Amino acid sequence: SVLDVNDAPVVLMPALSLPEDSLPNRMIGTLQGTDPDGDALTFSVNSLTGVRFSVNNSNVFYVSGALDFETAPTLLVSITANDGLATSAPLLVSVTVTNANDLPVLQVLSRDIVSEILPV
Repeated sequence: SVLDVNDAPVVLMPALSLPEDSLPNRMIGTLQGTDPDGDALTFSVNSLTGVRFSVNNSNVFYVSGALDFETAPTLLVSITANDGLATSAPLLVSVTVTNANDLPVLQVLSRDIVSEILPV
């Protein structure tokens, strides 16, 4: 006789893109996966590049931290799915941060006072 064993789920997620001026806790999308046994899935996310990500009980995926194109134009996130008995292999997802028009920064170059009667 053949015993049916639980098969691990598989995470399905396309590459993602977000503008750098995204506010913290912005929804990225809903995590999806398949399970050969038809079990309900829960997901875990782990940032590999410092920016925090999270997932809620409805499998909605959020960016929890600030994004900056100039310092990190691409972020890597490891996502796994669990069906209660087995965990999927991690899926590495690339999140591309797109550039936004940053406000100019005024810089004071010198605080020296120059007398107007001194020769040049």
